[in-house]
Amino acid sequence: MCTKFASLCADPEGKMKPRIEHATISERAFPGRPVDLSCSAQGYPAPKYRWFRILPNDEKYEIPLWRETEFSGGPRNLGSVLRWSSVEPSEAGRYVCEASNDLGDDRRTLTLNVIAPLKVTLQPSHSVADGGSQAQFNCSVSGGAGTSKLGITWLKVCSSFYTVIF
Repeated sequence: MCTKFASLCADPEGKMKPRIEHATISERAFPGRPVDLSCSAQGYPAPKYRWFRILPNDEKYEIPLWRETEFSGGPRNLGSVLRWSSVEPSEAGRYVCEASNDLGDDRRTLTLNVIAPLKVTLQPSHSVADGGSQAQFNCSVSGGAGTSKLGITWLKVCSSFYTVIF
C-alpha cells in the first residue's frame, strides 16, 4: 500500500517502480580523455537502462547497449554508465538516462561539456593596404566548452594602445 508520505512505494509483492537515486547531472571532460556519465536507480524487478542523446533539433537518438564484439567510436552504453574511452568535442551535449521495469520508468537529463583549448585562425595573417583603402580579414574560433558561445572582438593596434573597431 502506498501513502502520499512514502518516498518509495512497493506493492504487496514487493515490486517497485524505478526511481533514479543518483545521476551525474553535469560532467566536464577534455578531448581525448576518458569520461563516464552515470545513472543508478532502485526498483524491483531490477530496472533496465536506456541512454539517449538529445540532438540539436530536440530529437532523441538511442545509444544501443554495447556488446564486447563491437568496435566503434563514441560512447559505450554499459547499462547504468555511458562511457567514452576518448571523448571528442563533437560529443558534448545533453544525454538522457532512462531506468524502467514493468511498473514504470524514471529519467534524468545529463550534460557533457567537452573543454577544448581555444584556437584562433586569421586569414590572411598579414596584410598591407594604402591609407583609405579596404583590407579584409577572416577570423574563425574553435574550442571552448562546446556548449558556450564564443565571441570575436576586433582590435586595432596603434603603437601601445588598442582601439575597438565595431
